[in-house]
Amino acid sequence: MSTAPNKKNKKKKPEKARVKRPELKQAKTIGQGRAKLAVISCWVFAAMGLVNTGVNIWLSSLPSMQVYLEQKSLTSFVAAPTIVTNVACAVLFLMWFHRAHLNLSVLGEQDLRFNPNWAVASFLVPILFFFMPFQVMGEVFFRSQEDGVNVSPQNPPNPVWISIWWFSFLVSWLILAALIPGITSNYGMEYYDLISLISAAGSLLQAAGLLVVVKLVRTVQNLQETRFDKLIAVK
Repeated sequence: MSTAPNKKNKKKKPEKARVKRPELKQAKTIGQGRAKLAVISCWVFAAMGLVNTGVNIWLSSLPSMQVYLEQKSLTSFVAAPTIVTNVACAVLFLMWFHRAHLNLSVLGEQDLRFNPNWAVASFLVPILFFFMPFQVMGEVFFRSQEDGVNVSPQNPPNPVWISIWWFSFLVSWLILAALIPGITSNYGMEYYDLISLISAAGSLLQAAGLLVVVKLVRTVQNLQETRFDKLIAVK
């Protein structure tokens, strides 16, 4: 009794979803707008970081008791704009980050490890905060490239700029967070010269990290816009 030869079922790769030209144009326009706002807010926040660096260096050169008294008025003067620019920068960057990841799907990228919601949530969830944003940025950066599909979605390599960004962000955040108890209480008054100097270093590192963010945003945006233009041209 003859039997028909077994045919191997070959899995077909799913076709990339076809996105209409208006949707491509809309995604590109939204990404452009959010990227511009994110870059502007990063520049402003970086400038405030340099102001804080200068203030803290000056405070560190004064006697500790005088530093404490001077800081009460001076830090309150720069605190409000610093907080406002910090919040604005965080919100606008996350809006761009969410859109940049969402655009990967619009561009036809598949087998993504993360989704746009995690691009935002990764910064807000404890523990995950320390490593997931770094991973999501790596995915956004490499999958925005035309040959990004050849990069392993589970373990994409990260260029040095992403590593510098994440190192500066984490270290500056940890430094400034560790100094809050001493800055807001009287027990650290006698060490205000040292606290101010360390705070200046943290602010300077934070400003440097923001300049790297500007580079990353512009690079990712340029990569995605190039792909959008090619897709729009053939639609």
